[in-house]
Amino acid sequence: MNKEERKERKIPLRLIYDRLSLIYFGELGKRLAKAYELEDKLTKAMIFTHPVVYASRLLMDSFVVAVPSILAAIILFIKYKFLLSILGAMGVIIPVIVLFIPVIFFLTKIAVLGSAMSSRAHEVESELPLFASYVTSMVVSGISPERVIETVAETDLFYAIKKEAQLIKRNIKVLGMDALTAIEEVAKNHPSREFREFMMGYTSTIRGGGDVSHYLQLKTESYFKEKERDMEKMVDRVSLTLSTYMIIYVLVGLTVNIIIAIQGAGLAKFIGGTTDVMPMIIAFNYILMPMLTILMIYIIGGSLPSYHVAYREPYLSLFVSAPAGALIFSLMMAFGGYRAFISPDRLNMTLAILAIGVAFIVASIPPIIEWRRIDKREKGVVKYLGSFLTDLAEIRKAGLNPEKSIIYLSSRDYGSFNPILKKLSSALQIGLNIKKAVRLAVLGYKNWFMRTIMRMLVDIVEYGGGTPNLLDTIAAYGRKLSDFENQLKSALRTDTYLPYLGSILNIISTVMIIYLMVSSINIMQPVGPGGPTSAAMAVNPTYLSTLTFQLLLSLILNSWLAGLLVGKAVSTSVAGGFKHSAVLTALSVAVAIITIDVLLVPLFSLTR
Repeated sequence: MNKEERKERKIPLRLIYDRLSLIYFGELGKRLAKAYELEDKLTKAMIFTHPVVYASRLLMDSFVVAVPSILAAIILFIKYKFLLSILGAMGVIIPVIVLFIPVIFFLTKIAVLGSAMSSRAHEVESELPLFASYVTSMVVSGISPERVIETVAETDLFYAIKKEAQLIKRNIKVLGMDALTAIEEVAKNHPSREFREFMMGYTSTIRGGGDVSHYLQLKTESYFKEKERDMEKMVDRVSLTLSTYMIIYVLVGLTVNIIIAIQGAGLAKFIGGTTDVMPMIIAFNYILMPMLTILMIYIIGGSLPSYHVAYREPYLSLFVSAPAGALIFSLMMAFGGYRAFISPDRLNMTLAILAIGVAFIVASIPPIIEWRRIDKREKGVVKYLGSFLTDLAEIRKAGLNPEKSIIYLSSRDYGSFNPILKKLSSALQIGLNIKKAVRLAVLGYKNWFMRTIMRMLVDIVEYGGGTPNLLDTIAAYGRKLSDFENQLKSALRTDTYLPYLGSILNIISTVMIIYLMVSSINIMQPVGPGGPTSAAMAVNPTYLSTLTFQLLLSLILNSWLAGLLVGKAVSTSVAGGFKHSAVLTALSVAVAIITIDVLLVPLFSLTR
């Protein structure tokens, strides 16, 4: 047997794993698939796996996770006295958590399936108004439903609905269904009620011989109105998320830092506690709070419309700016800042704080420049596009063809749309067709609304002749999309102050706690035989300096992350948050330096 035959007969490991799953858990998998209605859920989540195979695989995965988890939990329970002596109450909690890892894993996998269904519905509904506009313009141009689906399946402008169109296209080409039946087959099991009603109504109108154009126009109008109503709910959800973040960020942070101050200042000696609060600082300020900020960014991203438009340039610039920031950090630390992690005093703590703050700011500057360039280039482009399409429709009424009308309008001023229009006009003048001309004109632009409307323009010119009525239709949709985009950003901008306020309050409260801790050292310590001097010596100045240094460093880190959260909430992109991160970082550094060089003077005056 040659190598090629052996390669062909080689069974994939995934298939072997699935066979073992069916052998050991097949019967239980059938019950699980029926109990959880996995067939319906898998269809809605667009996961093309047999429900029994999926359930059996899930049980097998849980079993694989359970074996080492149970063994580890048994060992930890046997050693619980040792854990109790090191970790305190956590020594009892950790073995219990390890024991329940398989259950958590199983429930998480089930929850992920529900999340996939919700994500599919949310992404489709984000694109639905513009998709309805696109279908309307195509149908008014006289394009058949099958051709519309093929066009959407091939375009890169739609992300979520493109997948639905490809699924419909598969039903037509592979399963031999007619276009209307293929659409109904996908729509009837879709998790989005709006998409399901739109597509089922579309096919029903065609089958019943109704006015399809009138139906699509009415549905499109209703989607735009509903989108405006949903915008208020969307903004309220973002405001609620930011308010919750601020409450947790300030109140919980204040509470934990007070506990840290009490223990770190020495009062823990009198209540039977420990003065070692470094694990608490690391766990809360360097792990839990950053994780909270990242979680809030994710939640806000799920609340906002999802268009899968990625502005990569700001993130790519980090490959240059991050090493530059690291280099500046290394140089400043080499001048003495590194001693802040060994034996902190005023000078080396100031150098270390400056080094870390400057490193964050330097790393943020190139992304800020890139985002400013993108924002300046694309700001208001949809608004001016709507004006251009309105003028184009009027020029077409004079009898000029679409290409000559575009060339004629290129001499007018359309703000941020001018560069696109100039490129488009130049490409048409040298003889390129409108499809290639538009592709060259919008190259490098990421605005999803603008790119989709321009694609609509191309298709109605190619398929429908670009009649004034069609141009009026997409011009009206362009203006509505522009209004929605502007209203959404204006409404979100009002919530910018919440993360700023949270960061500032957290900075002020932390500094006040540090100041009170330092200024009340002599009061809290018992007076020894040597008098006040012995009282002061009862405090470990190095330990308290390290404690305050760690708290101040955490302020810089969390302020920088809070700026990214502001960007996500205001500009719908994390890349827009680097400028807010730089501002909050600079504020944190300034406050930290004032704290070190002014408020902590009594601490550094203690004998070490």
